[in-house]
Amino acid sequence: MGDASEEQQADVVIDDDHDEKLEPAEEASVGRAPRLRAVVDVLVVLAGGALIGLAALQQPYNQNEWVQVEPYGSDLRSAVSGTRQPPLDPLLGALVQRLVGVGQLEQRLVPLACGVGTLALVAVLVRRWRLGWGGTLGLVFLATAPLFVRYSAYARPYALPLFLMVACATVGTRWLETGRYRWLLLATALAAALPLARVPEPSVFLTTAAVALFAAGVVERWPLTRAWALCGALLLGLVTSGTLMLLALLSQSATSQGESLVDPLGVVDRFGPALTAARQTVLPLYAEWFPWWPLTLAVVGLALVVGSTRRMLARSWWWLPLVAGTLVFLVAFLLVVPEGLRDYRVRFAYFLTPAVAVVVAVVAHWGLSRPVWLRLPVLGLVAALVVSQLSLTRSVLTQDEAVDFRRAGSVLAAEVPDDALVVLDGPGAVGSWRQAFIGRSRGYLPADTQVVTANQLTRTRLQDLPRTAPVYLLVMDAACTSNVACTDPPDPAWDGEVAGYRVVSRMPHLVLYEPTSDETGLNGVLAAMTALVDAYGPAEAVPNAIVVARILDRRQRDDEAEAVLDRVCSAQPSEEEREVCDTVAKRRLRSSLRAPDAVSGKKVRRSPA
Repeated sequence: MGDASEEQQADVVIDDDHDEKLEPAEEASVGRAPRLRAVVDVLVVLAGGALIGLAALQQPYNQNEWVQVEPYGSDLRSAVSGTRQPPLDPLLGALVQRLVGVGQLEQRLVPLACGVGTLALVAVLVRRWRLGWGGTLGLVFLATAPLFVRYSAYARPYALPLFLMVACATVGTRWLETGRYRWLLLATALAAALPLARVPEPSVFLTTAAVALFAAGVVERWPLTRAWALCGALLLGLVTSGTLMLLALLSQSATSQGESLVDPLGVVDRFGPALTAARQTVLPLYAEWFPWWPLTLAVVGLALVVGSTRRMLARSWWWLPLVAGTLVFLVAFLLVVPEGLRDYRVRFAYFLTPAVAVVVAVVAHWGLSRPVWLRLPVLGLVAALVVSQLSLTRSVLTQDEAVDFRRAGSVLAAEVPDDALVVLDGPGAVGSWRQAFIGRSRGYLPADTQVVTANQLTRTRLQDLPRTAPVYLLVMDAACTSNVACTDPPDPAWDGEVAGYRVVSRMPHLVLYEPTSDETGLNGVLAAMTALVDAYGPAEAVPNAIVVARILDRRQRDDEAEAVLDRVCSAQPSEEEREVCDTVAKRRLRSSLRAPDAVSGKKVRRSPA
């Protein structure tokens, strides 16, 4: 099973045409110092790990990450069940927290280690393909890819499942090459672990890889018994833990309002809107986060046009499954998830990054084996591809993608009186979720500091507000108000000025204002919300107007309250939004709901307004 001829056949996948072959002799002529390449590869992996570590330190938690890490301090069972995720990632996160403690870097150690591990395994895979310095160039591409750097430092289950997929590819390849059963057993364990880390992409990976291995055994690309044994191992993991996790995922596929996130019966009706969403949302995201799109298309196109590179990719049992995981999830997401709940994020494309790096490595290796007149343009194209992504990688390391509530808490502690009430707010469309202050339990917010959102003020009992507290404003960018990633468009109607308030501190995505008048308590809240309605423009200030109307209504100024609500609702850009505004405003204004006191720090249910 392990004779030299089989290992040679397995180890080098080349074209049969003489003029396109990637011969071992050509590889030796391109790189005469394999030890030097090995050292450079190690340095690239370490440099990539350093970039991921910097991203983990620099990027503040967003709301999604906070939901993931908040239960880690509980017992292990609660830590796993509290995240609504497959168990492996929160289990590892909770164990690491018990070992190293709490902190932004500490709680990102699991994805960080997995990102570095993925880099190292890709280095092993391209080395097994004998890609020489071309493999090193592909590794450099991956180590500096902004999408890879950012989401290898993201405390959600992305880096872990990708690492397991690449590990499965590495270990499975070793089984096919050597026939040693320890590699098959390890591949079986990895296949079983994959759905326990994440369901969609790993399930597609296991399915398509099993199909590829079955076909490879039939055509004798690999020894049939080895290929089919690995195929069975992958299917075993898919059928066992994959089925359990799929059932658990479907049981949780509902919003907090009970609306299903999955509706397979409406696929036909959503086909047209899905194409529109792909064109207007997905493609621009890909164009933004991958290298300059003409260069990306040129490199991918070259890999598909050249016979040897195309066949090398096609004959790999794991490369196409890596690509298929992202693409199948994209199509399913656009067709199965109802349009009103659809919110495709670029982090879903994170699983493509090793596959693109392999394409870069294969093209670079092919270019290095060509004559000088062809070698230089190909290498120039690869170099331009790598360079074109560095500016976004720099932004990942230097610019906050989310609101830094830890820094905001420090500013509030230094600038705001202990008896003040701080209203966290920002312009946003009617019906959109509004971000609240996160990290109170982490100590981001001083214990005596009272922070409440405008949304919470629409439900809070007005008599519970502090009567003599000065009212400060902590205003978010419109890009962040309803989006944890601060990627929404800015508010064109607002210049950052708020009448009756002056700027105390400017932070990334946040501005702290203090009042210039002596109004306090309920009068201060009324003045603040009225000023924000005027500052944002009525279309972006529905919760603020509802608070104003509630206070006016409490003071028996019914006509003024109705006028405020009519103003903001009539300013909505569509009939549907006007109806939503009118419904929400009347419900909040007239409801006798006895909500918990949001100012005291008790939990307040989120509102759609």
